[in-house]
Amino acid sequence: MAAGVYYIQTKPMSNTIRTTLKLLVCTVLLLSSSSCSFIFKTVGGYRKLMPVSDKEHRRLLKKLDANPDFAFSADTNYILRMQSDFPDSSHFLMIKNHYQPVQMILFGHSRYKSYHLPNCYAPGVPHLAWNKGGRLDQYPPINGAPIDSLITFDKLIGYFKPFGHQQLYTVGPNEPNTAVMLWSRFLFKESKRLNRSIKKNLKLANEPYRILYVNLDNMFYDLDADDEK
Repeated sequence: MAAGVYYIQTKPMSNTIRTTLKLLVCTVLLLSSSSCSFIFKTVGGYRKLMPVSDKEHRRLLKKLDANPDFAFSADTNYILRMQSDFPDSSHFLMIKNHYQPVQMILFGHSRYKSYHLPNCYAPGVPHLAWNKGGRLDQYPPINGAPIDSLITFDKLIGYFKPFGHQQLYTVGPNEPNTAVMLWSRFLFKESKRLNRSIKKNLKLANEPYRILYVNLDNMFYDLDADDEK
């Protein structure tokens, strides 16, 4: 088992913790750019949030032309554990970027991020400008979110639950270029558009590559569940 690659099942959250996390996510989305404000309106009820079953997950992966062996899912443990790992307020911007429902994080051959593109950095409504200024027309891409060295590949992938496989992934000089795409059913059109852009960009490296797909719908649905009661 690769060091640092794991998933911990925690105890069910209390309503107080759930409400606190929901308020936190809403706050970071509201304080973001116009793209995030659009996302917040979506989460707030303009489009209905739905849990994603295994069957639906597989159907959507097929539409993304993604192998289930490269797929993961996230629940509210993702937020809970990240908050626990990075409680310092100086990490607010990093945390905010990692909560966005559509994003790409590029690791290349390193355990440290080389590029991060959350939806906040792709302004535009209703279609987000993923390739703003031609930033994805070269590899590695340019002009994304600020890069930090706090969340390594092992730490990030350890927040997620593997979907339909037990494969453990690592990065390094002998591994393909690796991108992690966080996507959502409730923003599936934008997820598809970003997916196409990622594939086009990774091909520019003229090296083998892989994309790991992390679905966030159940995480957002769990946060919104109290409003449905």
